[in-house]
Amino acid sequence: MLTLDFKQDCNMKIMYLDGDFDLDAEEVLDKALAGKDESRYDGLIWNFQNVRSISSSGIAILFNAYMDVKKKGVITKLTNVDDAVLDILSVHKILQAFDIHPTEDAALKQVRLDLATIKSSNSKRLFERINVDLAASFKLFRKGRESATCKSHNATATTLSKCGLFLKTHASFPSDTPLEINLSLHSDKPEPEVTFLAKVAWVAGKDCHPEFFPGIALSILNITTAEKLKLMSFLDAHGG
Repeated sequence: MLTLDFKQDCNMKIMYLDGDFDLDAEEVLDKALAGKDESRYDGLIWNFQNVRSISSSGIAILFNAYMDVKKKGVITKLTNVDDAVLDILSVHKILQAFDIHPTEDAALKQVRLDLATIKSSNSKRLFERINVDLAASFKLFRKGRESATCKSHNATATTLSKCGLFLKTHASFPSDTPLEINLSLHSDKPEPEVTFLAKVAWVAGKDCHPEFFPGIALSILNITTAEKLKLMSFLDAHGG
C-alpha cells in the first residue's frame, strides 16, 4: 500500500511516497493531489526514497498523475528513485518522460532555476556565459552503478557559466538526461579539474541549430561546495 506525506518548502511542495506503487496508488494520488490548491505552490517534488517497487499498472498511474500536475502549470520533478524502479521504467521505455534528480536538494534547485527562467520576461540567461575552449569528458549518471559500466565521451566546452555549459560533441542524449561531467579549467592540463552532475537542456540540431551543431547544452544539477568554488574562481577570473 502506498502512503503519502507532504512538506512545504517556500512555494514548493515535497511529496514523500512510502510503500508499493501499484494499482491501489491511483486512489491515494487522486485524493492527495485533488486536495492540493495548485495556486499555493509552483513546484512539486516526488520523493521516491521509500518506494522499492512499481507495477505495470503503477507506471501508468504515475505517468498520468505526473502529466496532470504538469498540465496545471506546476513544475514537477522526481528524486531519490531506487535503482530497481529506474530499471523498470527503463524497460518500459518511459524513463525519459520524467525529470529525475538524484537528491531532493538537486530537484529543488532545478525547480527554482526553472521558475526563474519562466519569470524572466525576456528569457535572459540566469548568469552570463563566457566563451571557453576547455577539454571535458562525460558519461551517463546511473545511481548506484559502477562508473565503469558507462561509456565515457570526450568533448570540448565552448561556453561556460555558473549554471551551465555547452559541449561540442557528436554524442546525443534526450533532454533531461543526467550526465557526470569532468571539466579541465586549464587548456594546458589534460586532467579533469572540476566534476559535477548536469542534465541535458537541449541538443543542437544540424538544421535548427547549425551554428552550434554538433553539441549539447547542459544545466548544472549538483556540484559540491569545493568544486563550485573552483568553477566560480575561474569564471570571476575570466569575466563570467
